[in-house]
Amino acid sequence: MYKFEEITARSVGSLARILPREQVQIIVRSRVPLGEDEEAFDSIRVKVDRKQALSRQEEKLLERLAGSAKKWEDEVKSSAETEPGDTLGG
Repeated sequence: MYKFEEITARSVGSLARILPREQVQIIVRSRVPLGEDEEAFDSIRVKVDRKQALSRQEEKLLERLAGSAKKWEDEVKSSAETEPGDTLGG
């Protein structure tokens, strides 16, 4: 059994602490442009769907893409909340 402090420390970690399945969902939901990483992400997504182990390199890429996706979502949300009068005309 885990102590409360261990559980809290685990739950307050970085995106590396999030399950790969959840990281994939974050990336897909955000619709962030993946560019040159799209093919690698597709491969990772298939592995995650099949519950196959990821290499350390794939884990790092998934973590980076999930971080970018979270940032993308935050920026899209912030942009949507900006009043038209708050932006520069042009």
